Formats: sequence, C-alpha cells, structure tokens
Amino acid sequence: MKVDFIIVGQGLAGTTLAITLMNKSKSFIIIDDDSNKGSSFSAAGVSHPISFKRLILSWNAEKLIPYSKKFYKNACKLIDENCYYEKEMLRIFSSIEEQNNWHVKIEEAPLNAFIDNSSYEISKYNINASLGFGAVKHASRLNVSGFVKHFRKYFEDHQKIIKESFDHSLLKINDNNCQYNERITADKIIFCEGPLVKKNPFFNYLPFGFNKGETITIKTNELPNKLLSKGCFVLPIKNNEFIVGSTYDHQDLETKITEKGRKELIQKLSKLGSFNYEIVSQKSGIRPSTKDRKPIIGEHPIIKNVFLFNGLGSKGVMLAPYFANELLDSILKNVAIDSEVAIERFSKDHLFKFKRL
Repeated sequence: MKVDFIIVGQGLAGTTLAITLMNKSKSFIIIDDDSNKGSSFSAAGVSHPISFKRLILSWNAEKLIPYSKKFYKNACKLIDENCYYEKEMLRIFSSIEEQNNWHVKIEEAPLNAFIDNSSYEISKYNINASLGFGAVKHASRLNVSGFVKHFRKYFEDHQKIIKESFDHSLLKINDNNCQYNERITADKIIFCEGPLVKKNPFFNYLPFGFNKGETITIKTNELPNKLLSKGCFVLPIKNNEFIVGSTYDHQDLETKITEKGRKELIQKLSKLGSFNYEIVSQKSGIRPSTKDRKPIIGEHPIIKNVFLFNGLGSKGVMLAPYFANELLDSILKNVAIDSEVAIERFSKDHLFKFKRL
C-alpha cells in the first residue's frame, strides 16, 4: 500500500488531522488499536473562549473559535451526524470582584465580542447566583466520543484505517519515505498518540506533562438547559442528564475512576446550588499537556519525515482543527509553524535525551 501519510492514533487529534488531509486531497492510512481508552472517549468536549481566572480571552481564541466552529459543522455533514452543538454559557459570579470585573470588561474590545450581560431567568432554579451572572458567547460542545466513533466507522468503510496496535520497531525511515511492517509505504508519518507519546522512541524526550481528568454524569430536572460555569462546568446533554467536570490530578495517572474524583466533583457541584440529582456514570482520562499549555507540533529535529501532533490538553476541541491545518501547511506548503507551538521550542533544552534507534 502506498499513501501520502501514515497517521498513528485516531483520537481527536488523529481524526481532525485525517479530515484535514481529506480536505487537501491527500491519501492516508490510520493505525489505531481501536481500544476506546484514550482521553477522547472521556472528554466532555466543552469549548469556550474565556480564561475566567483573569477574565481574558484564551490564547488565540479570536481565530481558533470561528475556525473550529466551521470545521466541525462541515465534518459532521460528512458523516451525517450532529456531534457539534453551540451552547450559550452562563458564568455565575463567585465574588464581588468577579462581578465588577465582568461589568467593566463587557465594554472593552476584543472581549466584548465574547461576553455580555444575560437576561436569562434563573431564579426559578435553586442555583447560588446571588451575585449575578453573565453570558459567554461562542461556547460550544463537541460530542468527542461520538465524533471519533462515527469517523472511525467512516474511515473503516473507506478503507482508511487499520485496527491494530502500532509497533515502532516495525517502522523504517529513509530520506524519501517511511515503511511500516513492510506493507505500507508513505511519504510522511504523523504521531497523534496522546499519552502514549511517553512510549514513543522518537518523541519521548519531550517534556510532556500528564494530568488525569474525571467527570460525572448526573440526572436531574432541577437545572436549566444551559451550560453553567462556577468552579466547575455543568453541561446539558440529553433527557435531563448533565456532565459535571472536571478534575485535574497530576499525581494519579491511572485511567480508572476514583472515589476522590467523585467526591471532588460533588463538592464543586454543591457550591453551584442545592438540588436533587442522581449520579448516572463517571469517567476518567489522561490528558497530555505542556508547561506552557500549548500543543507541540512539527517534524522531528533530526529524523526527517517523522512528525508529531500532540499536547492539545483540556482545550483540544478548540485547538485541534486549526493546528492540524497549520501542521499540514508546513509540510505541504513549507509554511512556518507558529513558534509558540513548534516542536523546536523544546528541542534545544531536551533533545540530548533522544537516543536514535
């Protein structure tokens, strides 16, 4: 088999990369173990443009939000499934300082394009909103698990995926192309393995950090059909069910759910208000992240034709489409990668750890 690209991993990163390759009329084959254990299958998929701690726009939100919105809407048409939903978010104020800061910044550009006052009637719900709340525009939710699974079926139907674990020892790299398992030849290979990057002999020198995130799904008829934010997010999904999240644990990196995570989410939920609910399920996943909270993308600094697309972290839904395109434009059009996400920013200090195969 001869293709332009091999993609290793079909979580959110690998899926968006594959869709972008199709948009550019390039051939590819995905290799994925079909385990459904990656962070994409536990992600709530919430995307919004605000960093609430300092009440500023998230990094590059002005271009990432519209780009991702268009991407997901077009992608969902391809599989004839609606996995992307625009949701107004209500930010419930936790302090007088936050309340005052909000009312000052809704008059300032560019933030005023993303936040506003809200006239939503919330008083009929037993939510602790005595200090008021504001509206975050351009918030959304991607059903990440559904999105990835539907595209897995699409790739399978179009013979674009091989369901098996990737064995790095079977990969041969030369100056012009790469070969895998003596049956696939490609011009380039891109690794989108998420947390498995720590076992990747080409990129395990990079200073990835990992954190565990847990969510619970609750059922209640005492919450509004709105995306809520106050110390946690509460996301309506279906039939009076809501996803509550998320935790951040840098110590426990086992994928199993924990009582500790469950209790933390219950405590966060109690600060939102007092209402009756039952816990339907609990999920956990490991997020690959970086110290500057930006992705790592680009070509290996020594070995040519080997690329990385990883480190999307908790804002992966917003980041993935734009930077999948940026990576591919760097490969296909020789366009420079933004230095803030380029792999080179870590190579100088960490490449000495790399040992050539």
